[in-house]
Amino acid sequence: MKPTELNETIRKTVETLANETDAARQSELFKDYLRAASLFWSYSFGNCLLIWSQRPTATRVAGYRTWQKLNRYVRKGEKAIHILAPMVFRDKRQADADGLVTEERQRIWFKPVCVFDLAQTDGQPLPDLPQTYAGDPGALESSLLALAAAHGIVVEFGSTGDANGFSEEGGKHIVVSEALNPAGRASVLVHELAHSLLHFNKDRKVNLRQRELEAESVAYVVGSHFGLETRADMYLASYGVKAADLLESLPIIQKTAAEIIRAIEGDSKAAVESDEPALAACA
Repeated sequence: MKPTELNETIRKTVETLANETDAARQSELFKDYLRAASLFWSYSFGNCLLIWSQRPTATRVAGYRTWQKLNRYVRKGEKAIHILAPMVFRDKRQADADGLVTEERQRIWFKPVCVFDLAQTDGQPLPDLPQTYAGDPGALESSLLALAAAHGIVVEFGSTGDANGFSEEGGKHIVVSEALNPAGRASVLVHELAHSLLHFNKDRKVNLRQRELEAESVAYVVGSHFGLETRADMYLASYGVKAADLLESLPIIQKTAAEIIRAIEGDSKAAVESDEPALAACA
């Protein structure tokens, strides 16, 4: 495929993804997901340690009444997880000898409260975002591993917690969940490879939403090119991405996806003709 043809195909794929993402943001499933997510607290580091020390397998944690709001109920006999909740007290005191001026002081105390993990409850399933990886990746995974190695990136397949994968150590170490199917492994590997190539450059600072927009869009484009099906729309919607954001980011998505595709296909000549730097070919 000629460089101009590939770029045009990528542009159309990104436009399709942009429309799908806006549609996902308006769906009832996504609205239900946001309503449920808003009920969960973001716990402090100290409370996270307390949760982990008492129940290392905990995933989603909330109080008894919060679970009731989600139409779930703590099972009888379950042992509570104890954390500390801040309480703010305010009092006034005299600020001068004549008692004409007062000032307000704020004091913070902590009290123990009980929370429970999702696995300790029964009831209505929590709304969750669909995550589909389908299609036959063929030799795509091995080609991506060769591409990563050419860039000095070590890739492992193992336990990744709630995430499907992550990049660390300055982008030189990628871990992909071993629980994924072959299509999922290839898609997530492209996603994390995009992070490694784009988001560990000190000269280019982008926020979390933009990082996920770029990585997931590149994964969607590369996956589509090789016949894989993914639900990137819901993932992007969860980061507040809009169609306009995707179209605005088209140049970097297009450039990165095209380089990965050409490197996998070993089409270094096409990269030269397009005046774009080629990634190491790894057919």
